[in-house]
Amino acid sequence: MNKRKENLAPSELTVMTALWRMRSATLGELYDAVSEDTQWSYSTVKTLLRRLVEKGYVRAEPGRYARTYKPRVRQSTAAKRLIGDLLDPLLGGSYGPLASYLATTDHFTNEEIKELRRILRKRS
Repeated sequence: MNKRKENLAPSELTVMTALWRMRSATLGELYDAVSEDTQWSYSTVKTLLRRLVEKGYVRAEPGRYARTYKPRVRQSTAAKRLIGDLLDPLLGGSYGPLASYLATTDHFTNEEIKELRRILRKRS
């Protein structure tokens, strides 16, 4: 398995979000979790899970009656990758303008600002 994983399609991200929230689930449980909002069929969820296993985002563990699926990638790791894949081409590798923009808006809570300061101190 490559260390660099393939990108997640929006439909795969929907399944991953449910699986991160549930931590562990069978195909039936995941189908129940996503089908009401998506109107996907059981076979669609099964196909998406198969693709996620092939891409290395999910592992399937045999169970007594059904396989159990668990995330192999943390949500924070996948989020960093998705954000990087979006912003790197857009910003040409220069994140200064983005940092300036975010610092001058009201997008952050006080707790998030404290966390950002902690991260920046750690990096310098």
